Parts: sequence; structure tokens; C-alpha cells
Amino acid sequence: MKKLCYILMISFLFTFVGCEKNDMNSTTAYSNNNGNEIKKEKTTTLKLWTHYGGWERSINEFKKDHPDINIEVETFKFDDYVKKYLKALSTGEVPDLMVIDSTSWGNFNSIYGLEDLKKEQYGIAKYENDFDKELWNLGHRFDSKELIGIPFATAPLVLYYRADIMSKYGFPSEPEELGKYIENPENWFKIARTLKKDNIYISEKVTDPMKMAISQYGYYDNNLNFLGNISEFKELLNISKKMKQESLVSYLDLWKEEGVQALKEGKLAMISTFGSWGSGQIENWVPEQAGKWRVTRLPFNIYGWNNSSILSMPTGSKHKEAAAKFIEFYCFKFKQNDLVGSVPGYIPSRNNLKRLEYSNKFLGGQKEQKFYEYLMSKTNEHIVTPLDEKTLGIWEKDINDGIADNKGADAIMDSIRSDIDKTLGEERKILLENKNKSQ
Repeated sequence: MKKLCYILMISFLFTFVGCEKNDMNSTTAYSNNNGNEIKKEKTTTLKLWTHYGGWERSINEFKKDHPDINIEVETFKFDDYVKKYLKALSTGEVPDLMVIDSTSWGNFNSIYGLEDLKKEQYGIAKYENDFDKELWNLGHRFDSKELIGIPFATAPLVLYYRADIMSKYGFPSEPEELGKYIENPENWFKIARTLKKDNIYISEKVTDPMKMAISQYGYYDNNLNFLGNISEFKELLNISKKMKQESLVSYLDLWKEEGVQALKEGKLAMISTFGSWGSGQIENWVPEQAGKWRVTRLPFNIYGWNNSSILSMPTGSKHKEAAAKFIEFYCFKFKQNDLVGSVPGYIPSRNNLKRLEYSNKFLGGQKEQKFYEYLMSKTNEHIVTPLDEKTLGIWEKDINDGIADNKGADAIMDSIRSDIDKTLGEERKILLENKNKSQ
């Protein structure tokens, strides 16, 4: 997904801010049999754009209290939705609600076109104290205090593993025991070396440990300073180098046939690149392995954030009051008793007994939701910036090239920092100038 240049978007989108008229309170009149005029509130239809389905139950529940508000859902493919959303924001032909993934949030949090939900008439600001600070802050514009989205669900990065394989080779197989065991990098390498003798792997890419580091810290701080000097980055980079040198990486892509085939043949014993949504995907690939898989925390004592889902209202919405009612209902009031795999952003919605007691047969009866909510209590969502997507490309290239050339961790990080300055320096400067002007 290619990101439109925010510099152009700012001037283009600004034209549409505040141009739409809210017709939520309009009415129609008709006469009864006696000729008396009766006023009937007009039905409002909201348009909701999303990149995933499953909205029927929440909409039906919402309509019980708001029968005069209809909601039409349009679903886009994940690979296409950012481009569609940005085009709509640039032309002003927008829906009333947009669902945005945090991995794409950097495309939206520095442009104009999304409504400030802190405005008093929406009644949403009062929920701030019932969110983790980092998650609530995620919904803000990068350069101002405007709240342009509600992160209604969040998810940790986790480690899925074959418990039967761990047990067969004499390693801890229970989630808590294994999580503790692989805090130590030497134990991680012991597993990798032992399994490799039988052509079984626990890592897909050389950069897997670095993805874990990014999941905990992100690329930048609030002032767009690159975080490459963090000691954990260098430690995990050395782990990546060692994995490369000892050929402990499968280089298989799980999203391709060869990767799925390796799963079927038991050649991949761990997956550390999935969020807490992953058990359903693995089950879809290898349903015959039900009961053999478990989930635990990441190795090296890392608590990583995978992603969050964010609900926003375009400024060009014609039905802002109605859209705000749905945002409040869905993010703060809707009881998602059957939600498993992500954690509600709104803290009072957590610890739902029905969800916590859910037992996943594919994971050997493990109570996965209880585990995910525990992980998120120890995990902080990091800053998402407009530079992240471009930084990822620089990051992966320089790490792979540096490891191939046997460079040291410091040299690789210096190379990344230098390439970021060359490629993104001007964009970073403009972002910081805009941020400083708004404060």
C-alpha cells in the first residue's frame, strides 16, 4: 500500500473541513386520517467503511436504542482500504465512519479530514480515564491534541508453538514454563539447534527478533528521534546475526503454499510473527493439528504490541451526531461476549467472564483470551508516526545487508540512522514544524 504524500494532502484536505451540513435533526411531516399534521423524525443512514466483516450483531444491538439510524457497511480488502480511504478524504466523498488498523494509522494521523472526537457535543472525552494512557494517545493526531479516532480493540504479539514437539525433544511444553525458559537467549538457541538437526525450525526470517523489538518500542519517540540506540535493539540484532550464521532460519513464508506445507509436515515448531488473532489462522491451515498447538509470550522477555483497531469519523460526515452515537455505543457500551483474539480498549469491558473462560480446543483447551488480556496488562502501545512505513523498508534492507556483510550491531544501526536522515529528513522536519506550530 503506497502512502499518499501528507504534504499535498494537508492543503487538499483542508478545503473540506467543516463544509458539510449536519441534517441529523431534520424532520418530515404527514397527516393522519383526521387531517392533523404529525411530525416524524427522519431516518438517518450512516455509511461505515471497514476492512473486515462481522458487524451485523453490533448494528442490530445499536438499532434497538436507535431505530431511526440505519448503518450501511462497505468492506474493502486490507491491501486496498488505505488507498480508498485517502482518496475519499481528498475528494470529500466520505462515509460517516471509518475503521482503520494501527499498522496504517501513520497514513491518517498527520493529515486533515478526521473529526476531533473530543468536542463537547460528542460526549466521548469523558471516557479517557478508562483507557490505558498509551492506547488513548494513539487515537490523537500526531501534531496536535485532537482525538481523531478511538482505539476500541488492541492485541499483543505472541508466540504460537507446537507443544508436542517441545515435549518430544525434552523442552518445557506448558505455556508459562516455556515463556520463562526462553527469556534466556541461550535457551532459545538450544531449542533452535536441537530441532534443526531434524530439519525443524522456530524462526521464519532473520529479522524476526528485530520485529519483536519494534513491537515493544516502535521506531521513534514523540519528537521523531530514531530509537536505534536502545540496548535491546542491538542485543536482538546480535541474536539475528547469530541465527543467520548458524543457519537457524527457515526462510519460509507462511502466506505461501510452501510455508503452509512446512506447517503440515511439522517443520515449523514456532510462529513469533502473529498477533493474538493467529490461532484461528493456524487452525485454518492445519486443522488436523488441533490440540498440538499452544500460545505463550515472546522470547527474550519482550512484551510486544501487534496492532489496534481504530474507529474514526470523517470531518465531512453529514451525520456527525448519529455517527458519534454509534462510536460511543460500539467502543464503550457494546458487550462483545463472543470476542476472542483481541482485547477491548475500554478497560471496563475487559475481564468479561464468558470470554475469559473460553477454552480453545485447537490450543489444547488453553484459555487464550485470559492469557491475551494478561499480556496486554504488561504491554504498552507505542507511538505510530507518518514515517513508520517508509522506515520499515529502510530497516529491513539495512539489517539484511548488514548481516550479510557481517557488520557489527553498531554499524548496522548507524547505517539505518544515516539512510533515514537522507531519505526522510525533510519529511521529518516538516512534521516537527507542524507539530510545534499546533502546540
